[in-house]
Amino acid sequence: QKIAQNSEPAIRASLYIDLRRVSDALGVAVIDADHLPIPKPLPVEPAPARPKQHASVTQFWNIINELDELGVMTNHSRSADQIAINLPQVAKLAVQHKIALPYLSILRKYISESQDPAFIKQATINSGLLNKSVKCYVFRARDTHANN
Repeated sequence: QKIAQNSEPAIRASLYIDLRRVSDALGVAVIDADHLPIPKPLPVEPAPARPKQHASVTQFWNIINELDELGVMTNHSRSADQIAINLPQVAKLAVQHKIALPYLSILRKYISESQDPAFIKQATINSGLLNKSVKCYVFRARDTHANN
């Protein structure tokens, strides 16, 4: 059975020699190695494609980046490895800076599917910007350090 499951010639030959020894000792006939089936290699399955995030989520991160370039702080997290965003605040800031914003109802529906940065949870956090409790969407911060 192991011979039939293995397509590597050296391993098949070694297994066949062992099979011959055992069958000779038992007085049982064994078929010739050339007549044993050679298994077909299993097809390599491609890794499943990561689903794309919704366009509203991509647009949201573009807004965050644009506000950041303008020097507008939106991250309420006190932790360097997390980003905490208060959606109503970002909406107000986008309007103030005349930046187009997706419909918040659609964004709320899909924001948990954010992949880069990856969504972690929705939580009330102690804001590093306002020094009070704020409801935020929390994400894993992008790695900005180059590995040397």
